[in-house]
Amino acid sequence: MELSQKLKNRRKEIKLTQEEVAEKIHVSRQTISNWETGRTLPDINSLVMISNVYEISLDKLIKGDEQIIKRLSEDTKETDMWFIFSLLISNIFSSFIANQAKNLPLKLTVLLLLVQTISMGYIGMNGFNFLQKREASYKKEENIKTSKYTVTLYDIVYATTIVCGVVVIFYTLLSIE
Repeated sequence: MELSQKLKNRRKEIKLTQEEVAEKIHVSRQTISNWETGRTLPDINSLVMISNVYEISLDKLIKGDEQIIKRLSEDTKETDMWFIFSLLISNIFSSFIANQAKNLPLKLTVLLLLVQTISMGYIGMNGFNFLQKREASYKKEENIKTSKYTVTLYDIVYATTIVCGVVVIFYTLLSIE
């Protein structure tokens, strides 16, 4: 059975309207309709939210639909590559600022540090979404439920990014004098 038919059947089984599902996963009713008619396919993040709302595992939801499996594989690779590439570029940029601070005018160094801070914030926010959704899918698969705060992969990556940024700023400012 195709994904579109599975989505429609499951929604009807649990007696939800397209509007109710759309509201719960933060998309339009038309998007739900497009998924159920096979005009478009949901992305991985939407599938995770759908599986939560429909109380069905991702495996059962997508099993047998080769088109969605291929797309999810491509989406995951693309997201992974974007995230890794962003972090790599950011680290190269940080190294450049730290090593060239003595040779650059103070105004240019401050401007570069500002650009670095903004780009790290942007990468951090995109990385947050990526890692948070990835972690949610892992927790769902493993049925991990806890009321305590646990350190996540996102926390480690973001803390490392902040520490590196602070170190670069202090190193740069100290090397200018």
